Amino acid sequence: EINTIRFDPDADVFIRSWVTVDMEEDNPGPEFTDLYVDGVFQATSGTHGDASVHKTDVPDVAVADYFEFVMNGSGAIDDIEVCVPEDGGGEGCTPGYWKTRPHQDDWPATGYHQSDLYDVVFGVSNLLDPALTLFGAVDQNANNYNSFIRHSAAALLNAAHPDVDYDLSVAEVIALVQEAHATNNFTSAKETLETFNEQGCSIP
Repeated sequence: EINTIRFDPDADVFIRSWVTVDMEEDNPGPEFTDLYVDGVFQATSGTHGDASVHKTDVPDVAVADYFEFVMNGSGAIDDIEVCVPEDGGGEGCTPGYWKTRPHQDDWPATGYHQSDLYDVVFGVSNLLDPALTLFGAVDQNANNYNSFIRHSAAALLNAAHPDVDYDLSVAEVIALVQEAHATNNFTSAKETLETFNEQGCSIP
C-alpha cells in the first residue's frame, strides 16, 4: 500500500531531517519513505520495518512550494526538522569570472572541482554532453540552453563560496536546476540565475 503525506508551508523553508515510525510490528518486509520536494525526488529513508523508528538526514533541501512523503506500508512521519533561510544575498560572480585563469584559484573554497561532472553534481541529465564538467559548463557560449548551463554552474559556485553572499543556497540552486530539467523550462531559471550572478562580487 502506497500512502502520501503532503505539507504546504506558508514560507520558504529547508528540510534537514525526518523520522519514519513503522506501525506494523509483524512486518519486517521492505518498507521505505521517499521525500519529494516541489514534485522532484530528493531522498529516501531506505528499507525499514518491524515497528522501527528511522531518522533520515538530508542536506538542507529547499522547499519553494510543497513537500511530501511517499510511504510504502503503514507508518507515520514525525519530527520533521525544517529551518527558515536567513536574510542575505546581493552578491554574485558571473560565469566569465569563474572561468578566467586569475579567478580559478577561487574554486577550491567552494568544495567543487573544475573536473566535477555537471550531471553528477546536479543530479540531472544535461542536453549537451554527459561528460560535461563544471568548468565546461561555465565556459559555454551564452545562447539558449547553453546560457542556462553556464549560469547554473556559476550559481552553484557562488552559493558554495564562503565569501560570496549569494541569494540562493547550494540546495536551492540544485533544486532549481532539477526543476528546470524536469519541466523543460530553462528560460525563467536562466533569467533568475543570470540576475543573481551579475550583481557583482569581491572575493579577497
